[in-house]
Amino acid sequence: MDVAGRLGEKAAGTMRELIREPDYEGKMGYLHLVESDIREVLQLATAASVTKENPNGNPLVVFVDDLDRCAPYKVAEVVEAINLFLCGDYPNCIFVLGMEPGMVAAALEVANKDVIQKAKDLD
Repeated sequence: MDVAGRLGEKAAGTMRELIREPDYEGKMGYLHLVESDIREVLQLATAASVTKENPNGNPLVVFVDDLDRCAPYKVAEVVEAINLFLCGDYPNCIFVLGMEPGMVAAALEVANKDVIQKAKDLD
């Protein structure tokens, strides 16, 4: 028995209004394009080093220097971007960070002070 048969026409109409098919493809289109572009750039950047013995080619090395000299919120954005990049499926990429760790830690603490305070409040 269908929805209309069980709930009646009025209720079935209401159900159709409340239940909708999610538009995941439309929502992830931009991110999917960015990810595919990044994969293509990595593939192109490492293509010259592909050999029979080294089918993946040499990794692309990205240098980020003077991270400790950036504003706290910019440090947080860069660290988040690197984290997202490393969490993705980009095995042929290496990041080298030039920074003074204490300054970067302090900048991240400033940028995330609300989260840190909330965590302390939960203890």
